[in-house]
Amino acid sequence: MKRTMILVMMMAAACLSFAQEKEPVNPENEKRTLELMKGDDPMRYRDMCELRDKHPHLYRRFMADETRKRRFMSKMRRRDPEVWKKFEDIRELGRKSRKLAEQYKQTSDQKKKAELKVELKTLLNQLFELREEKHKFHLGELEKEIVSLKKMIQERKANKEKIITRRLESLISEEPLLDW
Repeated sequence: MKRTMILVMMMAAACLSFAQEKEPVNPENEKRTLELMKGDDPMRYRDMCELRDKHPHLYRRFMADETRKRRFMSKMRRRDPEVWKKFEDIRELGRKSRKLAEQYKQTSDQKKKAELKVELKTLLNQLFELREEKHKFHLGELEKEIVSLKKMIQERKANKEKIITRRLESLISEEPLLDW
């Protein structure tokens, strides 16, 4: 399990953008993120501590991503509490599913394994539905952004000469601009 989690973390860390790597996580935010993780998901916290000790570079990149996610969730909580609740439900069901899977692996009682498997499947069905809602929400946000970008492109195209003239003047002007 640990090995799998570390590999997943390493792959996630490899996907992070170069810009995030350049911005180190402030020690206060790192501490707060680890404390929250310790309470929310002790297994993940343990894996993060192991990653910190064995692969500090990957740990820093992963911590930057984790901190960014927590900032996003905080903004989402203020902006859209209903959507935030669904994100929290996804996280909670994910934690429960990992816990049930761990219990399943550790028990040798076949009857208990069968019960845990049924419970885990029910939970995974719920999790799947919530994740689909999350994907639909994300798609809606991307569609809004596309509309906004198309509008911006049209406005810039309509004002091309004005934009170029303004930039030209800023580049060749010998006097400092009085713009803000």
